[in-house]
Amino acid sequence: MSATAVSVEKKIPKPNWRNIQLRMFYRNCINGMIISTVASVLSYYYWYIPKYAAIEEYERNYDPFSEMERMRNLGLFQCCPPDSVIEEYKKKNIKKKFYEV
Repeated sequence: MSATAVSVEKKIPKPNWRNIQLRMFYRNCINGMIISTVASVLSYYYWYIPKYAAIEEYERNYDPFSEMERMRNLGLFQCCPPDSVIEEYKKKNIKKKFYEV
């Protein structure tokens, strides 16, 4: 064996197999914490804040009375008829109570 072969063998470190599972566990835990922190910060700024800003804007501009009138005129309620039905009854001079079926 020559001197160069011995020096090459000394330069290669021995593999460290002791506690390899424990080191992998620590590494995976740290990577998981870092990734989850980054994901939660990004979701907060790109999903949570715009969503609740839109909800606040909707609640500021929401008018429940105009919404009720719109749904009533669509005919969604049985207790109060749309304006078109009331106008037809007025044209035909029908005296019907709307709460009767």
